[in-house]
Amino acid sequence: MAFKVAKVILIPLPFVPATAAGTNAALVAAEYPCLEQIGDNWCWVACTAMVEQRWKGWARDQCRIAGDILQITTCCSSPGYAACDKKASVNQITLSLKKVRSAVQFSPVQGGEAWLLNQLRLGAVVALWQWNDISAGISFHVVLVVRAEKVGNEHRFIVHDPEQDAPDWMPFQEFASARGKGWLRNVWVRA
Repeated sequence: MAFKVAKVILIPLPFVPATAAGTNAALVAAEYPCLEQIGDNWCWVACTAMVEQRWKGWARDQCRIAGDILQITTCCSSPGYAACDKKASVNQITLSLKKVRSAVQFSPVQGGEAWLLNQLRLGAVVALWQWNDISAGISFHVVLVVRAEKVGNEHRFIVHDPEQDAPDWMPFQEFASARGKGWLRNVWVRA
């Protein structure tokens, strides 16, 4: 399997005073990169790299992140790369994120839009979508929710989907339904 070239898009988030937004101004003003996953199954790796870039100022290569968590030393070499292009368990994804931000916890979704908005006040949320694909059985996909903005009468959530090369703005129902393909199953949030 050949390596894909990842596209990186930095999204400047405007500075909003904490008193005006009711949120942490440092988090709102931060930039999160929008990274495309390199491996077919590396949505979890790309989300870890996005969080790592934001909190450490740099991110390891996706193959190094995958190799570290999967404990395979040849992830960055061909043909070793193909052996590393694997889905990860919830525990492995949690470990991957905890290596970047120790105060991360895996959580069931505990409410609707108001609950997600409250979690975003603490920082970005890594979300686990689940959908049933008849041909592939049950599928999972990991995305990064950076923030939400009020547009008219609804909130639009900025979602960095590693399968796409640009952020997506979506209403809560579209996000909660995994773009109409399933549902929002769990999230990793700041503890």
